[in-house]
Amino acid sequence: MRAFFLLLFAVLSCHTAFGQTIVNLTVSNDKEKHVSNIPVKIIACDSLFTHTTGMDGQVSFTILSPECRRVKVLIKSKFYENLDTTIYVDEASANHHITIHSKVQKIKQVEVVAYRRIAKNNAEKSVYQIDTHGLLKTTNAEKALSFLPGLVADNGSYTLIGQSRKCRIKIDGREATSEELKAINAKDILRVEVREMTKDDDSGTAGEINVIKRRVQQPKVYTHLSAWTGVLRPQIGTYDNFAYQSKRWDIIASLNLVRHTIQSESNVTRYFNSQLMQPQQLSLSRTIKTVQNAEHIKINFFATDKLTLTASAYHSGYPSDATDSGKDFSGHSYLRTSNEKIDHSGGYANMGYKWNERNTLTLKGNYYYYRYAIDYPGSDIERYRSAMREYTGELLWETRRRIWSHDHDINAGFKNVYRENSTSSAAGVHTGYSIQQLYLTDYYAFTRDFSAYIILKGEHDNLGHRHNIVFLPSLRLNYNLKKRGSLSASYQRRITRPSVDYLNADTLFINDYTRHVGNPGLRSQHNDAFGLSWRKQIRKAYLTLSANYEREADIISQIYITPDNYDVTTYANIGRSDYAALSANITQCFFQNRMNVSLSITGFHRSYQLDDAYSQNTLIQTVKGWGWNGNLNMSYLSTKGWMYMLSANYRPKSYSLNGTFHRNPNLFLTISKNLFNDRLELELDFVNSFVYCWNTRSNTYFRDMHQQSTRRQYANNITISVAWNIGKQFRSRRVASGISNDDIVTKKGE
Repeated sequence: MRAFFLLLFAVLSCHTAFGQTIVNLTVSNDKEKHVSNIPVKIIACDSLFTHTTGMDGQVSFTILSPECRRVKVLIKSKFYENLDTTIYVDEASANHHITIHSKVQKIKQVEVVAYRRIAKNNAEKSVYQIDTHGLLKTTNAEKALSFLPGLVADNGSYTLIGQSRKCRIKIDGREATSEELKAINAKDILRVEVREMTKDDDSGTAGEINVIKRRVQQPKVYTHLSAWTGVLRPQIGTYDNFAYQSKRWDIIASLNLVRHTIQSESNVTRYFNSQLMQPQQLSLSRTIKTVQNAEHIKINFFATDKLTLTASAYHSGYPSDATDSGKDFSGHSYLRTSNEKIDHSGGYANMGYKWNERNTLTLKGNYYYYRYAIDYPGSDIERYRSAMREYTGELLWETRRRIWSHDHDINAGFKNVYRENSTSSAAGVHTGYSIQQLYLTDYYAFTRDFSAYIILKGEHDNLGHRHNIVFLPSLRLNYNLKKRGSLSASYQRRITRPSVDYLNADTLFINDYTRHVGNPGLRSQHNDAFGLSWRKQIRKAYLTLSANYEREADIISQIYITPDNYDVTTYANIGRSDYAALSANITQCFFQNRMNVSLSITGFHRSYQLDDAYSQNTLIQTVKGWGWNGNLNMSYLSTKGWMYMLSANYRPKSYSLNGTFHRNPNLFLTISKNLFNDRLELELDFVNSFVYCWNTRSNTYFRDMHQQSTRRQYANNITISVAWNIGKQFRSRRVASGISNDDIVTKKGE
């Protein structure tokens, strides 16, 4: 029995082994290379298999049915033509080879257009890239900034869209002027950082523009020499700058000198409410001959990779001789001369030490001197003198700290300012006051798109022999809406202190119908500003919309309080003002970036409210109303290398405490060309050449009188400028910044 079962098992085993068929299938492409990781579907009679080829392109399967000799193979792939074929199996072990062919890719021809990203926004700042395709190789930074999104450029000064105050200019973090911007080539700008609010803001300034230059440390020398002259009006000037750079030293020096003549005519008419009084008229013709000069030098010494020393000195002067002639309100003729002089000078020294990538310590010292003087030779009008010396020291600590598992960019510092004022009436006795400031700034990103920037600033001063403590907080929030733009909201509190000219009790004679008297008892002026803005890049264009509201308290302004005297004003903290504005700015490139256009439009409302102490005693009537202004900047670079720039601004109506002002447009056209491999620069400037003169009409409102004034200034001119470049331009390295004390306003000259 046992033998029978063994025989039966052997017979069945032989039958089964003979019925199985092992199939080895190799898949390759039309280049005779094995195809791996491709699914193969096999249908053998009623059986279905799916296998994936290995690295050698093979797949193996077994057919159990001895009657199944026909096998269907299906292959589907994105990169190869679909295969549907049949193979025949006649042996117990079979090897088959299949070739699949690559698909013919049917690619639709499309035009791909990529737009360069213009800006990056967060709560602390907006970072922009300067597009120089439509500019000459020697175009300076002052002209290039005219086409920065959200910025309103007006003949060398800049205002952030929606703001009523000019913003400060910095180069590599230090205070700078428009003259220094002229010394920077637009192609040397790495990026531009625009901050809508900083710890240095006050009621006189709003925001800052920080130009960051490319850094190259090769030893080089560069000199730029330029001169120009007027064709229609007497004018001659020169602007020269020198720069030297080595591994350890950066030296930059500049000289600016302008001699010109300004002519203007004014007519003033007073209309009294009383029918018994006839209108009074005054005429004034003024000719001013002036020589403006400005000198600046800055030296940077890079002692080590961590230690940097910086020293700078500057001076600017505005001496002028004026001749006035005309008839006063009594009908008497007069002829008067005056000598006016305005001086600004100073310097600073900084030391910056970088401990590591997260900590930097900076020590700053600053000196500033301001002087204003005017004399009237051969006249009984008293001379006027005022001067101020300012000494400042600041210690700044910049650090990145990890708080609650998040990085915070923190700046903390202490600043002490001492101001010494002197006037002619003080008979050599100086009066001064000091300011102590503690501040803390923090930038924090909650998410990749949502960030906050906060400024906490506290100040103490003893202005007017009173101890004053103020808290000046600021907050800005920013949220990036992906493709829908960027939205930001801000609040800022600022302060403006009276300058020496406001505190001077002497009488400043301007003309026969204007005299200013200072007030030693003035207090500081405060400003609360709210802002909401939206930005979006639309292909090659960039659109900025802004809504702003500002409320000023304890405004420092001129007020008429002397009974029946419409010629003398006194500085006082008169009350408050409200300012609201809606603004739009768009920048756009055309003609393959050869043309740049920047257009800004602002609509606003301004109103004033006097304190009770002045509303009953003053002679004036406050005004309020709506207004608008527009600004246009255009440039075009032709294929022949000629560059055309047009700048125009128009503010038809503006408001003061008790007056309105109407102005005609300002127009500036520049045509420039470079020769001899950009060594020689030729430039032709048309200043208001489309109109013969620049007219200003003002209306001043009093309780018993209305005064109307018209002023005509012969500002049209054509100037020819020639410049020669020696050496090769280069980029400077970043150093410690200067000190910003903008809480007072001093005279700058016309």
